[in-house]
Amino acid sequence: MELMDVASFLNDLANYSIIVPIGIGLYYFSQIDTTLRILFWGMIVLVSQLIAFGVFQINSAFVFAYVNAALDTLIFAAFFGKMIPYPSRRKLFYISACLTLVCIPIDVLYVSKFENFGYSTLFVKLAISLSSFLTLNHLFKSNLDKEIFRHPVVWVCFGLLIENLVGSFDIFSIAIMNYSQGLVLQFYMVWAFARIIMYLFFSYAFYLSGTER
Repeated sequence: MELMDVASFLNDLANYSIIVPIGIGLYYFSQIDTTLRILFWGMIVLVSQLIAFGVFQINSAFVFAYVNAALDTLIFAAFFGKMIPYPSRRKLFYISACLTLVCIPIDVLYVSKFENFGYSTLFVKLAISLSSFLTLNHLFKSNLDKEIFRHPVVWVCFGLLIENLVGSFDIFSIAIMNYSQGLVLQFYMVWAFARIIMYLFFSYAFYLSGTER
């Protein structure tokens, strides 16, 4: 089996592995908290996007990347916004998310012009990584007397942090491809593993939320 086939298989496996947390989330839906329900419905939206791309036979990686960036911004703005206890900071967070949504089409039309993955996709991944890190920092500081790894959101943040930090290197993929296609395929394999790990962490988060309430 060639490296291209392995990379394609792992990418498909990573995409379809979203079914696992959706299934567990659906099973425990009546028990999981509001924050994780936002994540659950967000994954439903992402699956709908994958189905729509298949139905309309949209194979452009650039279109997928930008649409995914916009959806990620909406989903995780709602998710992390729920974690911010102060209304003024929450409002600022939502304003930042709205500005990000405005920047994505500007990047597509006037900066990247579908010739690369653009700065907006990188910014979204770094913003989600930063939000995950800050949320983890807050949870670890505010739960010193508790078993922090029994907190479902901790696992969600770990998953997001791993996947988005690895995925942020996607902005260099076109440049690297001109140097070595094999290196790019290896990167996509690592990124696929990161997505699988993220979905496994999401699954565990749903399990914890559903069984410990």
